[in-house]
Amino acid sequence: MDVKSLIDEGTKALNAHDLDGFAALHDDNAEIVQSGVPGRSKADAMASLKALMDGVPDLSFTIDDIVIQGDKAFFEGTFSGTQSKPLRLPGGPDIPATGKRFAMPQAAHLTMRNDKAVKVHVFSDRMELMEQLGLMPQPQAARG
Repeated sequence: MDVKSLIDEGTKALNAHDLDGFAALHDDNAEIVQSGVPGRSKADAMASLKALMDGVPDLSFTIDDIVIQGDKAFFEGTFSGTQSKPLRLPGGPDIPATGKRFAMPQAAHLTMRNDKAVKVHVFSDRMELMEQLGLMPQPQAARG
């Protein structure tokens, strides 16, 4: 499997809400770093994703751009959905259901070895998510 296939399979598993399938694409000792999420283990990352899926039952992910070099990839994408249930992200406050739709940009740098992700650094703007959920005021310029 090449790195593009790995990312495509991961996107398919995320959109099917198949956490076991998504987890299987990552090495057991993978280093997974996410903005604002405590821990760096595969278990920490899967707990964070489960919490997001629990709070956003229609969660989906799209890839907007990707650059691949050998066994490494950098890609930008968007998580979107409606926060229709309480959201309990690890390391963050419990957020009651807002009923609001959001589209949160995200970027990731992934390294693959032996057909599995071994290092994934995920960058997202949790403040933008809070603004879209109506939990923080949006900057004046963004209100248009």
